[in-house]
Amino acid sequence: MSRLTTLFTGLSLALLSASTEVRRAGNNYAATCQEIAATVSSASKVYYAGSPQYTKDNEHWTVSSSQASACSFEPATPQDVGIALQILAKDQTPFAVSVLALLAYDLRLTSGCLQG
Repeated sequence: MSRLTTLFTGLSLALLSASTEVRRAGNNYAATCQEIAATVSSASKVYYAGSPQYTKDNEHWTVSSSQASACSFEPATPQDVGIALQILAKDQTPFAVSVLALLAYDLRLTSGCLQG
């Protein structure tokens, strides 16, 4: 696996579909997950609640948040990362990137740019 792929492994889309507040706002984050899954390469994976990988990807996230994510995304290519980010921006979907992945590769965010 490439460094970039591993970095974004566990990209947890903080998709708050279980939240009453979100339901009132009319957001459908599950549809965003499905759009990402249908658009990215077949090498990338989207996991949903109930799957072992979803649980693993969300382990730290759920400890620090009262809201569960709608899915987790493990991109296989930098292009898939870009595709997912475009979909998230288009749908104005909140998301989170696993901090553990950043720490594992001593990467840092500087002026909005990811550096390694």
